[in-house]
Amino acid sequence: MPTANDDSTVSAPNSIDHDHRKAVELQQFQGIWSLEFIQTMSWPKPKGKGPDNSGQGSEQQWAIKGNEITWINPRDEEVKLTFTIDPTQSPKHFDVKFVSGPFRGKESQGIYERGGVSGKLLRLCLKDPLLATARPTKFGMDSISRHTLIGLSPATPTPDDAATDEQITAVEGVMALEVGDQVKHQQHPGGPQEPNRQPPQNPDAQRKQEVSTGVLSGRIVYDGEPPVAEDLYPSFAELTIDKPQQRGPDGRHSGVEAIYREYLKHNLRPTTIDPSLRVGKDKGLADVVIWVKSKDIPWSPPPEGQSPVTVQIKDASFVPRAIAVTVGQPLIVENQDPVNQNVSGMFYRTSNPAFNSLLKAGSPNSSRRMTFKSPEPIPNRISLDHCPWASGLVFVHSNPYVAISQEDGSFRIPNLPLGEWEFQAWHPRSGYISDWPGLRGPRRKGGVFTQKITPGENRLRAIKLQPEQFNTRN
Repeated sequence: MPTANDDSTVSAPNSIDHDHRKAVELQQFQGIWSLEFIQTMSWPKPKGKGPDNSGQGSEQQWAIKGNEITWINPRDEEVKLTFTIDPTQSPKHFDVKFVSGPFRGKESQGIYERGGVSGKLLRLCLKDPLLATARPTKFGMDSISRHTLIGLSPATPTPDDAATDEQITAVEGVMALEVGDQVKHQQHPGGPQEPNRQPPQNPDAQRKQEVSTGVLSGRIVYDGEPPVAEDLYPSFAELTIDKPQQRGPDGRHSGVEAIYREYLKHNLRPTTIDPSLRVGKDKGLADVVIWVKSKDIPWSPPPEGQSPVTVQIKDASFVPRAIAVTVGQPLIVENQDPVNQNVSGMFYRTSNPAFNSLLKAGSPNSSRRMTFKSPEPIPNRISLDHCPWASGLVFVHSNPYVAISQEDGSFRIPNLPLGEWEFQAWHPRSGYISDWPGLRGPRRKGGVFTQKITPGENRLRAIKLQPEQFNTRN
């Protein structure tokens, strides 16, 4: 098998089968593709306005015919590439050579995958054609690796396919924070974290509702010694605005450091701690998402519509870090910082559009509002392009029966209809949580368990999760 820095080809047992597989795979690349997102520090972008609210109809398009890719850049110049693929590698290889445009004659090695559960989104991750760096081994970009991330979907939309647990498990990934080719973790981000507060309810009305419905509550515990806190950018602790920024080994200034220095000018020093594993006092585990999996649980959206859910950018972090919305419920991302931020996100369902938006500093109108058409199989990551330590989670579900554990590990799903329902849980470091000790009912693959909901409070015993569940990263 190739190593992280080895581009050698692994031969298939039979060269005829190998060539046939490449030919079949190449056929799936043919046609017109709409650009869903591009995160880049080097590649020329296609001309156009980008995808519309449904994620389709983009004027930013690639035309692929045979082994050629063509698009028009914002300067009205034709950019043409040739490409080769090797689907027998893991991850699959996608290599290009620029035939025209500003990088004429340059080459770029990369990887690709069919995105999400439906398999209709084409994801590419390619190296900077101007740098002598190795092929990417993971899907991620930052100012150190300078990789380019591209998402493409067929120009003609097609319905989402139903997903099985096995398909979701295969593509879910662990929402790891990547810094170059290294992945680090930590105990607690140290940054501001606030719960996603719900509007206050009348106590009498709430008690009456809980008689005819039930509440599922509990506390999730990290049953072991939390990992040592690790700073992803420890050198930033020494930065001061009176010392000028230095160029990196490639002769360029770091965009991440430049943004961080903007915060220093406002007497702010954001935390640069990886938030992927947040263990609070008494070992409570935050950011575990628990939801009702049963498709037949009754719920209808209110006729007056649903109130928006708001995520704020504060001190170069998302507050709250993880949120849940239902299909059709507005999500608003606001920039409360005195520094411009570029926020982006991508989703498994092609009917839920990827986004990449510049939110200007401290402006009351600097926000991104969006709604989603389809429920997602798992939470999806949103990020700040020039603050790689900032990582938020958005879970789009078909109903509001979702809880996200707080810093003390507690969670609560109110207003549940009475009866026996299937539940599922997920964490950004473990994927589906399959080991739920002490819970009633049978459990099966994907962490699905059943729980009977009776009137009033249905409180589970402390759910102690072993550290081994959170050590695996994709």
